[in-house]
Amino acid sequence: MKRKMLQKRVLSLGMALFLFLFLNGCFWPFTTMDGELVRKPAPTPEEKTITAPENTYATEESLRSAENMDEEMPVLASLGPLPSTAKESVPPSAPEEEAPSAPREDQQAGRFKNNAIDNARAAGKPLLVDFYAKWCGPCMHMKPTLEKLGDKYADALNILFIDVDKHSALAQRHRADSIPLLLLYDANGSLISRLEGYMAEAELVRELQKVGIQ
Repeated sequence: MKRKMLQKRVLSLGMALFLFLFLNGCFWPFTTMDGELVRKPAPTPEEKTITAPENTYATEESLRSAENMDEEMPVLASLGPLPSTAKESVPPSAPEEEAPSAPREDQQAGRFKNNAIDNARAAGKPLLVDFYAKWCGPCMHMKPTLEKLGDKYADALNILFIDVDKHSALAQRHRADSIPLLLLYDANGSLISRLEGYMAEAELVRELQKVGIQ
């Protein structure tokens, strides 16, 4: 009986010693090699580092990512601050002084046409002014008739054709809001007739008779 108790105590002490040595890395389990039991040496510190747990892989990857981020940040900083998406307000520049420009075509045409009217009045000849546009059907339909009358009464009548698109200022001055528009002046420069709309040749001849053209 005492012998059995002694064996149990020895076995308990042996197990305790085994666990102590195993936990402190001084003893490694026995392995079988060629049918013989050999003692496997305890792992060295280098081997412990190599046989690290699997979850250290993710940790090392995260550390490498952090290191890469630290290496890339100075590069971004060296490029200067990133451009902002907000629109920057640009201070208004001082207006440039404009050089005196040449008179506009409408102004030149207005002076020219007015001078032509004045010259016609001074010449003692009646004047017929036709305000028209190329896109105006009645205007273009009546224009050949006016040219015909101009050739027929060339010695007694002056005719001016004014394109309202090219000479808008002159057209506004004479209130040519509706075209075709005919203005008939006598030899003294007085306005005799203001005729709006298309007119046939016979009607035009009757109007010219009012200023002494037969």
